Amino acid sequence: MEKLPFSKLQGTGNDFVIIDNRKDTFKRFCFPLKEEEAIRRICSRRTGVGADGLILVEKSDVAHFRWRFFNADGSVAEMCGNGARCAARFAYMHGIAPARMRFETMAGIIEAMVSDINVSIKMTAPRDFNLHR
Repeated sequence: MEKLPFSKLQGTGNDFVIIDNRKDTFKRFCFPLKEEEAIRRICSRRTGVGADGLILVEKSDVAHFRWRFFNADGSVAEMCGNGARCAARFAYMHGIAPARMRFETMAGIIEAMVSDINVSIKMTAPRDFNLHR
């Protein structure tokens, strides 16, 4: 069985498994499972590492890195504020990005700043929302 290096970070009580996937190692680790099933197993608190979500840090042509964010059930999500702060900390700790960084998400480019124990992010403006009447 192939080993998969990962980190586990938490932000305001939400915890995330974060994987440096710049060399596309996650796909090889998952085989023969589908990515979604592997994520469910990893995030399971009963049988896996346990987490609220899984973040893959990948190469980007337009920012310091790109992330793919998955909920614990394996579904894809555009954005997660606490996850974004954890991804920024991870990228900074691993030399992937400088303290002031930009990273690519499905929701757009996110700006982040890592300073001492704090990580701040500037989220994109909402694009589409419905008001209940």
